[in-house]
Amino acid sequence: MYMSFRVIGETYTSTLGISLIDGLFTVLYIHACLFLSFCMNLTALDIMNRCFGYHELLLWIS
Repeated sequence: MYMSFRVIGETYTSTLGISLIDGLFTVLYIHACLFLSFCMNLTALDIMNRCFGYHELLLWIS
């Protein structure tokens, strides 16, 4: 599961052609969301909605 999310993050960043720093931020952000999900015991759907919703908002603001 850890590796699959890492691959998704790297594919996501390379597809959009974002800079390396933003790519690292994206991967770290996904990992942070996973860590929080284990602590807060959220479902996978909650994680995706919250994490990627916030990330899209951050991209939109910047």
